[in-house]
Amino acid sequence: MKRLGVNLFILGFTFAVLGIVLEVGTRFLVPTEKEIDKDWVKQFIQYNREGFRDRDYPTAKPRGKFRILAVGDSQTFGHGIESLEDTFPKLLEKFLNQGMERPQFEVLSFARPGWSTVEQLQFIYKKGFLYQPDLILLNFFHNDLPPSHFLDCNSKDWELVPEVGPLVTLFNRSFLYHFIKFRINRMLEQIKLKSSYEDCRRFSYQSRSWDMEEIYLDTLSHTARMKNIHFMISVIPIMFQLKENYPFLFAHTKLKKYCDSRNIFCVDLYKEGFEGKNEDDFIVSRKDRHLNTRGASLVAQILFKKLKLLKNYQDLNRWHLAYNLKELLDVNSVASQFNLLFPELDVSPVNLKNDKEEILASSYKGNYYISRTNIDPSTGKKILLRRIILERDGKIVTKEIKIFDPLNENLMSHETIDISSRKVIQTIRMPKLNINEGFSETKQTYVFGYHSKYRKDLDKFLWELEIKENTRFFDPLSLESALFFPNLLRFDPLNIEKLRKSLEFYIRFPFYNKGSGANYVKKLLDDILDVKPFKKSAQFVEDLKILTKDYAHID
Repeated sequence: MKRLGVNLFILGFTFAVLGIVLEVGTRFLVPTEKEIDKDWVKQFIQYNREGFRDRDYPTAKPRGKFRILAVGDSQTFGHGIESLEDTFPKLLEKFLNQGMERPQFEVLSFARPGWSTVEQLQFIYKKGFLYQPDLILLNFFHNDLPPSHFLDCNSKDWELVPEVGPLVTLFNRSFLYHFIKFRINRMLEQIKLKSSYEDCRRFSYQSRSWDMEEIYLDTLSHTARMKNIHFMISVIPIMFQLKENYPFLFAHTKLKKYCDSRNIFCVDLYKEGFEGKNEDDFIVSRKDRHLNTRGASLVAQILFKKLKLLKNYQDLNRWHLAYNLKELLDVNSVASQFNLLFPELDVSPVNLKNDKEEILASSYKGNYYISRTNIDPSTGKKILLRRIILERDGKIVTKEIKIFDPLNENLMSHETIDISSRKVIQTIRMPKLNINEGFSETKQTYVFGYHSKYRKDLDKFLWELEIKENTRFFDPLSLESALFFPNLLRFDPLNIEKLRKSLEFYIRFPFYNKGSGANYVKKLLDDILDVKPFKKSAQFVEDLKILTKDYAHID
């Protein structure tokens, strides 16, 4: 018995020595990777008064400034980048102001680690609009899709040994263990015994997560349009296999298709600069594939290349709302000519004309009046008329858009947007089926309000957006949480009438007229039929089909 004890001791000692040798050898042979922990965050990250990693800016935009709101997640935040000035929003601000006697551009970082488009939309409504941005730059990363509660895909690395006892816990924290765990998990992914990060991203883009994402993006882009804020999206690639066989092109393609269908200015950072590069040059470490300083610098350079034409415009802040972002960034656009003539407005009217467009602009009683008429080159007939009234500092008073029949110049629609008050009043006139009967008119009042309250019984804040006056937007992720998992996710069980109104809102509200709301509702109703989260679920679905006239086109 005594000899057995000695042998066990020798065996244990031998394994311990072997473990130490392997640990030391692994550390020696495998480069130590940079790790971002709480101590690193405490040392390098400072927050402004709004809780973002940035300098403090005055809420009211200073006169003469063009303000950009850079929205995103940890990639925009600068996870792993020690200096604030090396994050790409700050580098972009630096590049835009370079060579200017008076800095004209401000780039405010509205980014936090872990944010999806849900939180980004929420905080733009809550805080972003208060800062009076001229441009919202949404920096999209491929894990920004809202999580679908029915998406069963987990790419997190499996633990090889459960933490039972202090010795096992110590081993699980060793360099050797993490090296072995990483290799085994990659092998399991290759033989399809475990879901990879690529698998889960692909599943999410094919799931209702993408349908929800479209609703959030549509809400944000249409809100920006109604509030006369330029909007653009940059797509940040996943730092993996950039040289060849990049596995996430499907996601970039989906984002491009979305942007093209909405006429949104979209910059694919992979296609514009990262394609063919060695990803190891641009990441914090192989264990942490966030952008490092070189990666952030390349992002800023690409974005600056796209936006640098804005530097050429004098008094940009006073007249840029007369043009959309694509026109401002097009070197061949008439905006460049208008910029040269703008100083003359205080003396005499300006008239510009080519074969596609005519511009008439004047100054009267402290306001600028700018009229743009688009002409069909093949017929010489007008097809679009845009008029805008701006205050001297560039604030918009009213805007109107008329669309004409290209064959006979008959008026097809007339939209007026009045934001002279805190509210945005939209009036749309359309010809009736019998043109002799005149026009029908609809008027909408938008307030773009943010509402939240703390529920002590749920121990959480609940939020809603009031887009249109007296109409609340109950976002899809909160709706699904309350519908399917109220207890688990700490929501009140969803009132059936509120569910009905929310789904009808998604289908009918003009922000979702490209079909995002309808597609989402169709797939959600399928899950309601499968799960039956409340009594008479089947009857609810049938009633909704009957009650909602627009539902027929998605069935």
